[in-house]
Amino acid sequence: METTGVDFSITGTVLPVNLYPYAAGQDPLRSVFIAWNSNGERAGLAESTSISWTLTGLAPNSKFDMFVYGSRVRPGDIGEKL
Repeated sequence: METTGVDFSITGTVLPVNLYPYAAGQDPLRSVFIAWNSNGERAGLAESTSISWTLTGLAPNSKFDMFVYGSRVRPGDIGEKL
């Protein structure tokens, strides 16, 4: 396996979710995700209400695309960080 040297880190407590076993025909890659600030909806109250994230190891002064897949992202929640 080839490595890239790129690292993605999260500061905060997130909830790991895997819906693949419960949704027949789903793509396994898009069935696994993280959640936070779920207000205890079937998950408990342990997650952070907000998180900080960092990408490192990318070439400076270069342009990259980042795709975020989510269902409860409000406009402006992510755009300000990129």
